[in-house]
Amino acid sequence: PASHRLHVTLEQAQRAPVTLTLHDATGRAVWQERLPAFTGSKQAEWSLSGVPAGTYLLRAEAENRKGVVR
Repeated sequence: PASHRLHVTLEQAQRAPVTLTLHDATGRAVWQERLPAFTGSKQAEWSLSGVPAGTYLLRAEAENRKGVVR
């Protein structure tokens, strides 16, 4: 769960930029961030100010690799 800040840890074996998109319950994108290309582990955090409380899906995309977490 996140309240004021979103903390993520990503790991990837192949160097690529990663796009993170936060979707609300209707599927609408409410926030998006692009991380520069990296290999290995990367930690990042962002402010969630302006994002209403609720349940969201976080989608991570790097080239042909995708993942979604609630």
